[in-house]
Amino acid sequence: APYVFKMAYEGPVSYPRRAVSLGRIALGRNDELLAVTDTQNGQVCMFETETGQLLHTSEANPDSPEGHAICRGLAFRESDLYLSVHNPDHKQILIFDSALQYKGSFGDWGEGAGEMRDPDGLAFTNEGMLLVGDVGNSRIQVLRHDGSSVHQFPVQQNSDAIARGVLPCGGQLTLSDLDIAVGRAGIVVAAGGFYQSSSFDMLQVYSHDGDLIWYTQLRDVHQPDIAPLRGVAMGAGGEIVTLAKPELQHEVYTSGVKIISFEGLLIREIMICDPQLSYFKCAVSVAVARDGSMFVADLGLQYVLRLV
Repeated sequence: APYVFKMAYEGPVSYPRRAVSLGRIALGRNDELLAVTDTQNGQVCMFETETGQLLHTSEANPDSPEGHAICRGLAFRESDLYLSVHNPDHKQILIFDSALQYKGSFGDWGEGAGEMRDPDGLAFTNEGMLLVGDVGNSRIQVLRHDGSSVHQFPVQQNSDAIARGVLPCGGQLTLSDLDIAVGRAGIVVAAGGFYQSSSFDMLQVYSHDGDLIWYTQLRDVHQPDIAPLRGVAMGAGGEIVTLAKPELQHEVYTSGVKIISFEGLLIREIMICDPQLSYFKCAVSVAVARDGSMFVADLGLQYVLRLV
């Protein structure tokens, strides 16, 4: 998996008191554009994928009079970019064009259909339906592109994990992240959260109707080859692409890109350990182009890496 280029990301200067923090990424306009969230500054940056050139930076949050909200998930629909934000007093989904000009918003804070609490991952189906990882309500919402509700289904949490001894009896998982990828065969959810003082990760596959097909706790003794993840995407051939959290091996931190079949079998793993690149300190998001190349955002090192 050779290194192609590093997109240096210095971040906007609107909030110099805040640390720049890379978050989700998304490819658009036939993979010519890469959108990247700056989660702490509440902004989105648009890069050209071939050169890594910064093209545009969004307004922080046009809906908010204080001009700031925490950005989370991203998804392109044709030339429009949809962005989920954590901003309880305003709309939760913002829409921009490819030049990051604000076009509109929808999604009130709440628990009803079309409402959400702390939305995270976004993905569009081939039919143009928007999937939203509704973290605060522990569910996936299926919406039309204008925000009207189609249906929803719950994210499975801990009942089977308790039965298998992965979580103690009576334990409750608190979700913190829900990234989503969608393919022809179904919907993939990367769910992260906390149990007491420990982090916990799950990979789940659902049908398009919301029926759970299979899932695993990553770092589960029953499937030791799949390590804890951050972020999920669909590969060019319909396989699942996810990121393993960094682990210390031979006094060096390494992180891997995991490629998994839609049936849950590990196909291959690409380990990242290169002295010139340092290492993936905290890989948080992955996007896959149509030619199979992968873009990985690293929160700790503040760059986006392209792998082919």
